[in-house]
Amino acid sequence: MNVILFGATGMVGQGVLRECLLRSTFINVAVLMFVMAPAVHAQSPAPKDPAPAANLQGDKSHPPAPETLKLLQGMTNWDHAPAMPLNPQGLHLRFAQFDKRKTANDNAVVYRAYASGAPTGQRYSLVSWTVGEPLQSVVAEVWLNERGLLMCSKPTSEQQNADSVSEHDEINLVIQAGKGEPKRFALVSEDQKLLVPGTLVPYPIEAKDKACSVQALLASPHGEAFLLQGSGFPRQTTVNVESISAGERQTGNFQSSVTGELTATVFPFVEGKDSGVAEVHLSTPDCKLDLKLPWGKDSYHIE
Repeated sequence: MNVILFGATGMVGQGVLRECLLRSTFINVAVLMFVMAPAVHAQSPAPKDPAPAANLQGDKSHPPAPETLKLLQGMTNWDHAPAMPLNPQGLHLRFAQFDKRKTANDNAVVYRAYASGAPTGQRYSLVSWTVGEPLQSVVAEVWLNERGLLMCSKPTSEQQNADSVSEHDEINLVIQAGKGEPKRFALVSEDQKLLVPGTLVPYPIEAKDKACSVQALLASPHGEAFLLQGSGFPRQTTVNVESISAGERQTGNFQSSVTGELTATVFPFVEGKDSGVAEVHLSTPDCKLDLKLPWGKDSYHIE
């Protein structure tokens, strides 16, 4: 049997990994490993559920808990889909918006999904990872046509090269989300030897200046942490990141990658406050980017 663990540092993950290793019936155990992300406002995040102001933030002299950093590392790895044993070609899911729907209280955005380059003629499943929630199964049986379109059943010869098919035959993702909230999905082959991740953000918090761009992704349910993902920066250049939250100022200098990408983490909570808006400024000699990140009590709502 093949077992995939999305993190093995917590109590549950460690327990599952231990049992797998102790049982001879488990042949392959794959644990997704992640890459470190630097941090701004390096303070202990709040619990998952809303809490009194005194509990929203730990002592700012303490760095984020290791579990928090592991979680952020996992999100970063999922979003960038690097080449690894379960995804040797670095494949990623692509999402195409084609509709918007309005309910009595909220809006929904509808997407098709594609896994271009993934093998066809075999069965997959689709899982999702929502901020603050465990991994969940979305569709138990998924098939791909030659364009990589995710479908509910094996494509017919007429459907093999179609970018879209009947809504009864393709898998449509109807998404409700908050501002800056990522929705993460992964396609997993039936033999569990291939995993293709992907992330979509229906309502991005983003800024652009010249070729530079950055978006902030919600990394915890009440804005305890945000991931900054930038692109278009001069390669291997210093990017100054400044965060001002409830009068508290933190700065950090980060290096863009050889491809001009940047990843950083912001923890905007301030001791004694239960909500606020963090103003984040990124700058290089060529670009200046500004973001506003709401955090704390009542900061999250469906768009």
